[in-house]
Amino acid sequence: MRSKFEFQFDLLKEEYNNVQLSIRHYDSLLFVIKGWAITTYAGFIYLSIKEYRLDLMILSVLIPLFFWALDSLFKGFQARFVLRSRLIEDYLRSDRFDEDIKREDMKGIAAPDIWTPELKGRQFKDLLLSLKQLSSKDLDKLGACSSVDRTSASEAEADKSQEQDKEQENHCK
Repeated sequence: MRSKFEFQFDLLKEEYNNVQLSIRHYDSLLFVIKGWAITTYAGFIYLSIKEYRLDLMILSVLIPLFFWALDSLFKGFQARFVLRSRLIEDYLRSDRFDEDIKREDMKGIAAPDIWTPELKGRQFKDLLLSLKQLSSKDLDKLGACSSVDRTSASEAEADKSQEQDKEQENHCK
């Protein structure tokens, strides 16, 4: 029978793989959206020129705006997966991961809770981040806003960790 640690570790690996698959899936969706945007826009332009219809030409201006909004929406969804991926990668490179391996207990990273109050209203921020493509340092700051269990060996470290969590909560608000 597998231990709790083995189960948690396998679950983390599976989550990481699923996150990567989701990122690739959104990449393909974004490519399709751009293709449809170009096709639809070109069709409207062609039809408006062929039929000598100024109203279709004016209406064609709205097409890129619609597809830009759709593209932005999906980039916002994808940004959540990118943030979680970076959080997992940071954890796997951290000393917390080494400690968890030695203890055989995965307490250094929490399962994602997408309905936490810290994430309320973050969709727009995630969208802006994906559009601006900030540096990994800035994305790591936002990744730190997710719920990560910082279990420490001593009470002094636990107190310090709680202070850091409070600072991060204030930073995320």
